[in-house]
Amino acid sequence: MGQIQTTRNPHDITCELRRVLPRHSDILSAGPTPRRQSVKQPDSKPQATISRAVGEVRPLLAGRGHAVPDRPGVRLRTLADVVAYAEHEGVVLRLDATETQVNRPAAHRPGRRAFISGKKNLNTIKTTIISDGAGRTLWTGAHRPGRQHDQTAFDTEGIDDLLDHFPHARALVDAGYRGLRKRHRGQIVAPPPSTRSRNTVSVVTADIRDRARQRHSSQRIAVEHAIAAHKQ
Repeated sequence: MGQIQTTRNPHDITCELRRVLPRHSDILSAGPTPRRQSVKQPDSKPQATISRAVGEVRPLLAGRGHAVPDRPGVRLRTLADVVAYAEHEGVVLRLDATETQVNRPAAHRPGRRAFISGKKNLNTIKTTIISDGAGRTLWTGAHRPGRQHDQTAFDTEGIDDLLDHFPHARALVDAGYRGLRKRHRGQIVAPPPSTRSRNTVSVVTADIRDRARQRHSSQRIAVEHAIAAHKQ
């Protein structure tokens, strides 16, 4: 569910969902048809039909935004909404990116190599997910080819300006966002450097860093749960 700007009334979007969902309820409940099938099952749906149904429903769901815990009727539709909510309510955000494998782009297509992920060595797209401490998704977006670095993608969403505008908003991130932490000390909390090479630091310093990394990981694990929920 990506970020979609909309000026439509939430009630109108709800009515549209009620109209569209029953028409595709059998398709959405059945799930996607396996791509490799030797024999077509009687209840299977063509992939084009499934894609069309998802294409109709996804913008409507995205237009509604994400619900806010204990705030009935309030929806977070943009990244600015999320950062403002975090500052106002004192919520520490959890931020991470996840990769989804996609089909290899056609040969000779410009930018084809941009989808090759250096981490997985596959053609992927990346999506940034923000959750709260309970693992509830507050925002998804910053979709980009798998080759692009997490922080680069997040910078394009204007996070620097938002953190400057909301100086009391805080977020827990992984090591890939350390550059963002340098620009926003006290707001972006990243783990300390790894101590795999213990020859460069003392034993005491290495132990302190290891314990700090463990504490940070246990606090940030909520966003991993949110990512797992999206991939189920």
